[in-house]
Amino acid sequence: MKVRKSALFGLVVAVVTCGSVPGFAATLYNQPPLPLPALGFSWTSTIDSSGNGFVTWDNFTLASDSTITSVSWRGFAWDFQNSSNNPVSLATQTWVVSFFSDNGGVPGSPVGGDARAASAVATVLVGTAPFGSDTVNVYDLTFTLSTPFLATGGTQYWFTPVSEQTNFNPIFSWSEGTGGDGSSYQCVATGISFSNCGPQQGDRAFALNGSIVTPEPSSLVLLGSGIVGLAGLARRRFLS
Repeated sequence: MKVRKSALFGLVVAVVTCGSVPGFAATLYNQPPLPLPALGFSWTSTIDSSGNGFVTWDNFTLASDSTITSVSWRGFAWDFQNSSNNPVSLATQTWVVSFFSDNGGVPGSPVGGDARAASAVATVLVGTAPFGSDTVNVYDLTFTLSTPFLATGGTQYWFTPVSEQTNFNPIFSWSEGTGGDGSSYQCVATGISFSNCGPQQGDRAFALNGSIVTPEPSSLVLLGSGIVGLAGLARRRFLS
């Protein structure tokens, strides 16, 4: 069985500094899911009320400084203890989405994130699919961040969605996606500690939405000042 853990992290306040302007909202990064009914290599990202379970991350790098305002991902619910119960609904009480820094090619420290009751996260049942000998419900989820995350262009980060629930079973498992480096990362969670961490096969299915933060070109500012100056000079010459 494939699974792993996460904890709650501090929120990062995304500040658009003076001298920069946000671009239009867009999909900043996308690792689309495999077409149903394929689920590929799926890895659990679920912790119970004791903080025990598994957490799975996947890495991403954006080309430009960007403000991430929402995230989406695909996964499924699976009762691994009693096959006759499948397909089952998600048992998530709270979704915790987090961004981590990179530490030599693995998740480092939490640098941003948000938590929200499952009822406040857009959840769409997209169909069913076979998982081993069972049939599971597959969901697309979209989470709007209350505090947008400012990602620095050219910097690798790690993203994780964690299903916090009363009991570990039925688990949430994060489906495979395409377009990344073909690898994910997972840890066993015990309370607030991680152990048995390591890479796992396959990308995760997720997308990051928001806007590119575009520095205000200083050359345009200077050009504008020059045009104003020339216009003033021409006006004085015309009146003299």
